[in-house]
Amino acid sequence: MTQVVPSSWLTIWDTYDWVEDLVADSLRIGVEVLGQEYVVARMGWGAKEEGKEGSASVDPGEHQDKAEGSS
Repeated sequence: MTQVVPSSWLTIWDTYDWVEDLVADSLRIGVEVLGQEYVVARMGWGAKEEGKEGSASVDPGEHQDKAEGSS
């Protein structure tokens, strides 16, 4: 419910308390997720570390040159 909804739904929210509660929970969770993503981005926790052990970057051209020379 963090997207646009028709204005006719507003009367339903006022009529049924459980609908309003669900909408409030959906908005709360949406704001929490956005806040968590913001903190992760600002702290740099989601960034990949360069030179990390176990990960190797391979130049695609390098592999192709070796394959051509081995024929």
